[in-house]
Amino acid sequence: MFPKRRITMGGDVFRDEYSLLFDGTDDYISIGANASLYPNDADWAISFWFKSTNAEEEYIVSGGDESDKGFFQFKLLGNTTGAIRCFLYDKDNTQELAFNTAVTGLNDGTWHHFAYTLDWSSKKGYAYVDGVYTSSATNTNVVTLANDDDGIHIGKRYSADDKYFTGSVSEMAIYNRFLSASEVTQIYNGREPFNHLESSFKSNLKAWWRMGDGTFDHFDTSGDATYNRGLITDETDIGIGLELISDGNFGLPEENPWTLGSGWSIGSGVATRASGESSNSAIEYNGSDAVAAGNVYKYSFDYNVTVGNFSAYLGGTTIDNSFSGSGTTTGYITSTSGSEFAVYGLTSAEGTLDNVSVKLVSGNAGTMINMAATDFEGDTP
Repeated sequence: MFPKRRITMGGDVFRDEYSLLFDGTDDYISIGANASLYPNDADWAISFWFKSTNAEEEYIVSGGDESDKGFFQFKLLGNTTGAIRCFLYDKDNTQELAFNTAVTGLNDGTWHHFAYTLDWSSKKGYAYVDGVYTSSATNTNVVTLANDDDGIHIGKRYSADDKYFTGSVSEMAIYNRFLSASEVTQIYNGREPFNHLESSFKSNLKAWWRMGDGTFDHFDTSGDATYNRGLITDETDIGIGLELISDGNFGLPEENPWTLGSGWSIGSGVATRASGESSNSAIEYNGSDAVAAGNVYKYSFDYNVTVGNFSAYLGGTTIDNSFSGSGTTTGYITSTSGSEFAVYGLTSAEGTLDNVSVKLVSGNAGTMINMAATDFEGDTP
């Protein structure tokens, strides 16, 4: 392991003190759909630090569903060569722009920096390892790489639950421009931390995930461990938006803005599921501030389940499918649909719900799937 790196930039000490550890089994970061993050028929670049000792082929980052075409992948080839496979697939013309880095043995357990930059006019991609050019390829038959429908996964193959990454990732960034060799060298920065927000080409920075050092990067552990999710913020657009639930403390008449299933009622500042129910029924928010697929949301709610179990959902994603007792659950989800916040009383469950909050996380934030707070580690390049 290299020591922690520190560098003075702009008069301030800029540090890289954390990375994110992936277990190779089911860990990954889910980032919602945003066309500007793709090689979207224009110049494009991506860079990141990684470390792995795994001997199997595994995906460090991928974007887009292979069945839809128009996707990109950067994977470590493991015991094949230890090189990185750079792969962009045409959406409409079944063409690919693919090549391996000439540098091999990158699964040697030490930190390496990787950068890929695309010159769209010549349909040529270039790869760099540890700040040095390694290889390139051209395919002028490529017509379009755009795919606006899918998101990005860090740590796994996007369209399948296999080939998860085993190792550490830090400081991943995407640009919507071609980066010259000198600019890649600047990002590599002699193995010192690089502040992407202070570069001469920062106006083309589309996303920067610091993997632990980000402004709001953290992990919530208030719910069922199966569904706990941490937050990885995009440093180009940092913030948590205004409240989207207009009556989270249940002070308005029950018909607005909540839809009440059998057994649910609102009164005295809480939502209550009474006794006497024998099947599942939900209370669901139906206000005007709609949830949208592909966004990241912060949620929070208080509960007191006295009989049986409740379950909670937001944006087509499970918050917790079976909880009881009393407490407060907070966390983050990447929405897969426009489904609003909903809590079900399961079979004969009884209890109350209060202080519901849902807020949009700005930028291209990601959520940590199947990961833990301990996956933030102080091992950095």
